[in-house]
Amino acid sequence: MNGGEYINDLSTEKTGTWFAIQATEATVLSAQTSNITNLDDICHGTDATNLAANTVIYGAFSSITLQSGAVIAYNV
Repeated sequence: MNGGEYINDLSTEKTGTWFAIQATEATVLSAQTSNITNLDDICHGTDATNLAANTVIYGAFSSITLQSGAVIAYNV
């Protein structure tokens, strides 16, 4: 098992190498870096999409910044 990282710090960009992020509560992303085209459109300031608890987004993530909520980022 590769494990992961629980992220609930709203003030800092977190970096790593993750294949999925799972919201553990209602969560809004402030910014992200991944291989998913147009995912920034759901981030705060654009659409500010609220990810419901247990929502999982799969991709190749290298950074995540939260506006609100918390996630588990699963290591590659």
